[in-house]
Amino acid sequence: MSEASWCALNALGLSVQAPWPLPGAEAGEQARAGATRPLRLAWAASEPLAEAEWTGAECVFQPPFPDGEPHFSVRRDARGFWLSFDDFGRYTVSPDGRAAACEADAVPVAYTERFLFAQVLPLAAVLQGLDVVHASAVACEGGVAAFVGPSGAGKTTVATRLVARGASLVTDDALALEVSHGAVVAHPGPPFVAIAPTDAALADGALTWLGPRVGASDKPHFAASVCAGALPLRAVYYLEERAEFGISAATTEAVPRLLAHAAAPYVLTPKRQLAHLELVSTVTSSVAQFSLTLAAREPSDEELGRLERHIRGLGA
Repeated sequence: MSEASWCALNALGLSVQAPWPLPGAEAGEQARAGATRPLRLAWAASEPLAEAEWTGAECVFQPPFPDGEPHFSVRRDARGFWLSFDDFGRYTVSPDGRAAACEADAVPVAYTERFLFAQVLPLAAVLQGLDVVHASAVACEGGVAAFVGPSGAGKTTVATRLVARGASLVTDDALALEVSHGAVVAHPGPPFVAIAPTDAALADGALTWLGPRVGASDKPHFAASVCAGALPLRAVYYLEERAEFGISAATTEAVPRLLAHAAAPYVLTPKRQLAHLELVSTVTSSVAQFSLTLAAREPSDEELGRLERHIRGLGA
């Protein structure tokens, strides 16, 4: 693409420029005000991104999969980070997080976008000094409520159902946090939601309020609207499965659980460790934390109403 066709968006505290129209992107070089950390994306030929070109790099991340195969790998050397995930292509991110390359024509663009939003942008944000955790979040009454839990715990379901009731979406999958003037602020994620194919509302065709569908990977994608700028983090809800719905004060072990869901856990620089400590201290002193137990994958209207009132009560 020519330089004139570059598009821009703000996501995870980054000002992202891409040579194709990402979901929610605006035409031109500059994104909306509010994100000052630049990230420039580019297409790259397969040869420089081939695994053979990175065999000498240190493997810093290779999470286990049920079949025992290494489907997702991250390597690092002086050139930066190399990421490869079966069916989602290969990528590089510069050491400073200001540039990233995507393997051209290797996978459908929708797969590239899903991986960018889930892995590449969070890594770039971490390298540029933000803390990023795997969480969904909504904005209500001028503050952010985040939902933290393992994959499949219902984070996206809870957030999207609250959006249907009037909350603003902050992020679907990754939440960028930073400590500013003694408070924790949350940056909006990309205007993008990937919905599990088993989601009941998807089957009923009731998710049109999320935004237009913009392709699919192994999940349908929606170009969802997100809040316009950073907001204070008001509460964290840790999702758990129990026999009945409930909200209770979280235990003192909750904050370490927040960081246990940190994105790009393989970035362990002293600077990031210090940022972790500052975040833990500030969350402990200024952010309300709760255990949220769900009796079913699909919360009822009555349960969603109770959660909504709880969130609104925090801003009273």
